[in-house]
This record gives sequence, structure tokens and C-alpha cells, in this order.
Amino acid sequence: FATHVYGKFRTADEAEFTRINKVLITEVGNRYKDKVVGFWLDGWYQCFSRFPGFDFESFYKSAKAGNKNRLLSLNSWLYPTVNVWQDFWAGEVYSSSVSPKSPIIKEGAGLGLQFQALIGLEGDWVHTKENKEIPAPVLKTSYLTELIKSSTGKGPITLNVLIYQDGSIGEKSLDVLKTLKMTFKK
Repeated sequence: FATHVYGKFRTADEAEFTRINKVLITEVGNRYKDKVVGFWLDGWYQCFSRFPGFDFESFYKSAKAGNKNRLLSLNSWLYPTVNVWQDFWAGEVYSSSVSPKSPIIKEGAGLGLQFQALIGLEGDWVHTKENKEIPAPVLKTSYLTELIKSSTGKGPITLNVLIYQDGSIGEKSLDVLKTLKMTFKK
């Protein structure tokens, strides 16, 4: 979820921002229960900057509605995490990543959190131009294979894959994903 968008952080006051976030996260959690195993929420460095009094502990508890084992991550992009009330590092590293030395990050932006890296397969986050072809992946399959292998047991690598307005993905991106699937199916 793009918290800074649905939470109206530019126009809402702290009370309204808090209410919107708690209502949404609780509703989704209670409605989908175990079908939602985690939330990756975007825009938290902006939100924290605007609302430094936000009750993260209470929000963390709201995120567990319907599934006490659900995970929560509050994306701070490449900046240090905004609080300890989350379960894993959002890891929005964009185009490349270094495999972790251990499951818990010992230094840097995600200090103290479970490792996870989010990288953009095609070098961008969203495809916004209707009727324009999605670019070819910028990350080589061999690089992704080695990164995933070296991260096994330490934390996941999440690929952001661009989608067309009809929900399909580019053929070249699909080829990379099929190759990765076959590699790790063995």
C-alpha cells in the first residue's frame, strides 16, 4: 500500500492520518485474515517526517488484526528505518543488492530488522504509459540467480515487475521469471 497516498499525508492532520491508516489496515486484516501474511507499506519516511508523534506501537498491533503472525514493513526507501515497530526491512534498494551476511541486518538503513531486498527488474517502479512497451529487464538473469542463491536462508529477494494496464507483463520480463522458476525448481 502507498501509505502516503491513501493516508492523505499532505492534507490530513495527524489524527486523521492515524485514523485512516488504522481503519484500513484493520479492515483488510480482519477481512482477509490468514490470506494476507504481510504488509509492505510505502512512504514512511515522508509520513514520519510530517507526523513524528504517530503511535507506531498501536499501529503495529492493528496490522496484526485477523492474523497475529502477519508481518509488517514500513518503507523508508534508502533512509534509516523510522521505528522498531515492524518485522522486516522494506529494502527498497532499487537496482542492485548485496546478499546479507545474516538474517538480521547488523549495519546500515535496516539495522536490527530481518533482511529483505526489493529491486526493480526493469529499472523502474511502475509502467505509466499506456500503449508503450515495457522495457527489457536491466538485471541479468545470472546476477539474479546468484543474488537469490547467496541470500537463501538469510532473507528474500523481491522483484518489482512492471505490469501493463491490463495486468499482463512484458515478454522479456516473463522470460526472466520463467528461467528463475526453472533454476530454483531443481
